[in-house]
Parts: sequence; C-alpha cells; structure tokens
Amino acid sequence: MLITLSAAHGDVWHNAVEETLPRSIDLRGKAIDLHWFLKPELTKVQDRSVEFVYESAEPHLRLHWIWEARASFGPVEHRIVIENLSGEEMWLPLMESLTVNWQITHGTTLNHFYVEKG
Repeated sequence: MLITLSAAHGDVWHNAVEETLPRSIDLRGKAIDLHWFLKPELTKVQDRSVEFVYESAEPHLRLHWIWEARASFGPVEHRIVIENLSGEEMWLPLMESLTVNWQITHGTTLNHFYVEKG
C-alpha cells in the first residue's frame, strides 16, 4: 500500500486505499486464484527507486511493484512487471496499475490526469 506521498515543500498526502495485486489468471480456460507472498530478500531500495517483489507458488509467478523517480524533482513513475516462471501459457485479466484515494488538506487543489502507456 502506498501510505503517504510528500513534497519537498512540506505537503503530505495520505492514501486511504489498499492496493490489490492481480487476483486470478486464466489457465487452460479456467480462472485460477492467485495468492501473493512478499519476498523481502528480493526487495530493492535505492536513492530514487524501490522495488517490492511478490511471488505466487501455484502457478509460479513473480510480480515486481516498482516506483522510480528519475530526478530529484518532477514525476514519480510506477509500474508492475509480472514474470511467468511456470512454463505454461496463461492470460492475465486487464488490471489497474495503481489506485489511490488521497486525503488532503482542506483547500488544496489537485489536478488529475491519466496516461495510457500501453
């Protein structure tokens, strides 16, 4: 869950929504539930990026939840990468990469925009 986001000038936004990872995949024509487990030994934290890694044992998948700021100012990028480690063909449903519900200070205005990178 992305809990807070803060700016250098002091504004702090609190998120009230828990992120959900893909709940199922389609394998051989059947919906199979996924159970994700955090792999802390694979987590990477650097100056301008963080990558959390989760795995599903059956089917064997690895999910990377990545945040990256390419500079000390400007945008922060978020992406999800899913690796199929099972050797079987499967289909993932269309999913949102990020959902937030910002709790902000009264009187603060936000501009919302959507970017389709697909």
